[in-house]
Amino acid sequence: MAKFARWNEKVLLLLGCVLTLALAQHAQEHGRWVFTEKDAGKTLKVSVGDTVVVKLPAIPGNGYVWHLASADGVAKTKQTRFELLEKGQPGARAAQVFQLVIVKAGQHELPFSYRRGEEVARTCTLRLDAR
Repeated sequence: MAKFARWNEKVLLLLGCVLTLALAQHAQEHGRWVFTEKDAGKTLKVSVGDTVVVKLPAIPGNGYVWHLASADGVAKTKQTRFELLEKGQPGARAAQVFQLVIVKAGQHELPFSYRRGEEVARTCTLRLDAR
């Protein structure tokens, strides 16, 4: 019985590794990447034509929203939206989501600022190495 249990553990571990590799390959093949505030300071390696989804924490009811300061022809904004993380509460946490398509090769920085009018609460920079 103990041999069977160990064999099951090994099979499950192997299947987990294969699934992880398959999902990573799927993300690369379809050119869709997700960037969050936790990824600030890291460089994301992408290809021209890839879609980068940027999800940044926000509380839309407080007047602050994220702005992409300048894309300088590096990326085109395909879509911007909010996703609620808590339902039904005023001032609920949300994520502001930018869907960008990379259009220019090279090393670039895309600076985001969380602000209300001219008042900047914080910033986040997405670094790209686009091929």
